[in-house]
Parts: sequence; structure tokens; C-alpha cells
Amino acid sequence: MSPFINFGIVLRSFGVSILVVGFSMLSMIPFVFYYNEVHVLHAVLLSALASLSVGGLLTLTTHKKRFDDIGQREAFIIVTFTWFMLGFFGSLPYMLSGSIPDFTNAYFETISGFTTTGASILKNVEILPKSILYWRALTQWLGGMGILVLVIAILPNIGFGGVKLFLAEVPSPTSNKIHPKIRNTAIRLWAIYAFLTALLVILLMMGEMDFFDSVCHSFAALSTGGFGIKNTSVAGYSSYSQIVLTVFMFFGGLNFALHYYLIRGKIKKVVTNEELIAFFLLIVLISLSIAFIVYSYGNYSDFFDGMKHSFFQTVSIITTTGFVTADYMVWPQATWFLILLCFFTGGMVGSTAGGIKFTRHYVLVKNLRAEIKKMIHPHAIVSIQVDKTIVPDEIIRNFFIVFVAYLVIFCLGTLSLSFFVDNFLEATSVSMSCLGAVGPAFGEFGPTGNYAGLHDAGKWIASVLMIVGRLEVLPVIMLLHYMFWKK
Repeated sequence: MSPFINFGIVLRSFGVSILVVGFSMLSMIPFVFYYNEVHVLHAVLLSALASLSVGGLLTLTTHKKRFDDIGQREAFIIVTFTWFMLGFFGSLPYMLSGSIPDFTNAYFETISGFTTTGASILKNVEILPKSILYWRALTQWLGGMGILVLVIAILPNIGFGGVKLFLAEVPSPTSNKIHPKIRNTAIRLWAIYAFLTALLVILLMMGEMDFFDSVCHSFAALSTGGFGIKNTSVAGYSSYSQIVLTVFMFFGGLNFALHYYLIRGKIKKVVTNEELIAFFLLIVLISLSIAFIVYSYGNYSDFFDGMKHSFFQTVSIITTTGFVTADYMVWPQATWFLILLCFFTGGMVGSTAGGIKFTRHYVLVKNLRAEIKKMIHPHAIVSIQVDKTIVPDEIIRNFFIVFVAYLVIFCLGTLSLSFFVDNFLEATSVSMSCLGAVGPAFGEFGPTGNYAGLHDAGKWIASVLMIVGRLEVLPVIMLLHYMFWKK
């Protein structure tokens, strides 16, 4: 009789994921020697050795387990607990190097990286060794497309178990299956991701950034993570670099299937995409509104200067990147509502962006219009279409469930954080920012602040919110339901 839950294949999956992180740590070594940071070498080697040992042990002791044996229950367990577990291993370089000696802070920083949130407890990032800053940037890049999606891409013969993992890791029913075989889909997604990253590195190096700065900012922009290597984020860089980053943050917020179509030469299919047009117009509308408000209130004497900062911040927040060129806390409060709206929107489904996702908003607004038409014309047959394709009722129901669940988790997060944050606006914005993987919030945790002052309990709550938001709520909720654990 087969076991109710195949914990062997769960442990094997954990092992492979830890191995990926362990091998990734070894890429820090060239930076250690180039920047003469030999004092960090022991931390890098011990972190990699610990990760590779544990990952190797789990993999070897479960080598007879086949990934085809992954069922729906195992998939949800794997994708959920992998994030919590990788937070521990990913924090080792911080702690062993002394960069972030406290475990709570190191775990928070690591989870913030892997979930591409970009919220930081560091008051002065510029004093960190370059190799540690590189690891900090790399955690975002690995988490942006998803470590388990990478596992699917590199494992041969992963079979139908890969489909279960992919759908649990990318829970939307409109996920990026751009090839009949799920492994080929994962390979294509990572290839596009790597190509765009390399392109961005080259473009940034054409400005004033050196190779190291370009790599770190490219990892942060394409993953929509937003970890900077300067205390002023990207405010100190030229307009050229900021414009390039704006474009690629926007790319990160798009469904990667659109990048695939573009590379395949299907330009018309991209430029006529209904959701892409709506997403772009929303960004333009919010940016122009903010620019008009800040100019009217005298924050900028030059309208185009205000426009530049407005567009950058709008794209940065709506794609949940969190890069900063201006302190929006000194802008008129009328702009705060628009910024919070961006917090709540997020990028498109199938992107590296967090948030509730623009796609869900778009479909649910269309559903609202359809319901109004039905009320006016009770006998009319009204279908909801996106790009001339009818959206099934099952997908609409799924979007609505995620929407409601997201709001419930946001409210619970705000309530929990309010015990550790004195200002209600700050508690609300931190909950929204961490759940939506935005990074900066309001007040003490705003664009010029950090999360160092947040109570340790608050940091653990925020870390959980980051993971729940990264998994788009439902997988975690399923694990908390008693029916999930019943035969």
C-alpha cells in the first residue's frame, strides 16, 4: 500500500534545491579573490560545504525515489517548505562572514532576497564585502524565476512530477507553459531570463556602472527584487542608467511568454496583447497623475524632472521592484494613495513581479462589467474575453478566490504587525509591501528607511508574509487546512 504522502520524494526535492543553492554559493569565490576579501573565504566555503553536504545527503539517501511520484500534495509541501528551508541555508554566508551575525536579521534578509521583496534590515549596505553584496543580489535572481523552476529545467526525465511542481510554484491557471513539455518550458524561461539579464549588464556598463554594479543591478531589476548596493539605492546614478533600469523593470513585470513570442519574431502578437496595453496605459496614467501632483505642489521646479521620478517610482513599485530615485514620503499625500494602489496591483501573471497581479485585476474588472450587463439584459449571453479568447468560469473563480484570500492575509498581517509597529499606516504598508514583495513601505520603513527597527517578532511575521505572497497565497492556505492532511 502506497504511503499517504511520499515524504521520500519530498526530501529528495529538498535535497536538489539545497544543492542548487550550495553550488550557487561557489560563484562568490571569484569576487572574493578579485576584491581581495580573503577574510570572507571561510564563510563562503563553509556555507557552500554545509549546503552541499546536506543537499547531497538528502539526495543520495532518497536516490531510489522518482520525481514522477510527486503528487499534488507532495508538490504543495515541496514548494512551500522549500522557501522556508532555503532561508536558513541562504543566510549562512551573512552569519558566518559576520555581515549579519544575528539569525533573525540574516533570515529576513535572505527571505527578502529569494522572494524578490527587497526589504532590508541593513542600515549601511556599502560597508558589506563585495562578495556578500553579490550573494545578496544573486538570491533575488535565483528567486525571481524560481529555484524549483530551475530544478525542473536541469533535471532530466523529471516527468509528470515536474508539471505538478511547476503548477504549484506558478499557481496561476494562466502560467507560462510555452512548450508541451514542462521541462522545455522551464528551460526556455530560464534562457530568456538569462539573456535579458546579460543584455541589461551590457547596457548598464555602457553608462557609468562597472561590471560588478551592472551585474548586481541587473539581478535586482530583472527579478524585480530591488536590492541596491548603495545606501541611496539608484538615486546617485545617471539618468541614462535610471531609464535603462526603468525599461527592464517593466520587462520583469511582463508575462515572460511575451518575451518568448518577441524573440520568436511574433511582434504583432506582443504589441496587440490586450493585457499588455492595459498594463502600460495604467502605468502611464498613474505616472502622469503623480507628476502633475508633485509639480503642482512645488516638489519639482522642472516638470520633466518630476515626470522622470514619477515614472521611475511608478514602474518600480507596480512591478514590485522597490528601487528608489526619490523619497515619496516627502511628496503630497495625494500621491500616497496612488503609490499604495501600485503596491496592491503588481505585475502580470507569469512575470517575476509580486503582488496580487494585474492580470487578476483586469479579468475581475471585465467580470464586473459582464455582471452589470447581465443585470441590465437578463437573457443576454455575456462571455468574458481576453485577446479574443473566452476566459473559463473556472479561471475567474480561481482569480476571485485568490483575490479574497490575499485580502484576508493582508488584514491578518496588518493586525499582527500592529502589535509591533506604533503607526497604523506603517503597519498597513509593511503588510502590503511584504505580501506584495514590494520592499519599501511608508514612514520608518519607507524609501529612505529600512526594517532594522522592526521588532524581531515583526520580522518573522514579515518573512512569512513574503513567502505567502511569493506563492500567491493558496498553496500555503491549503497546507493549513485539515482536509489536506487527511487520507
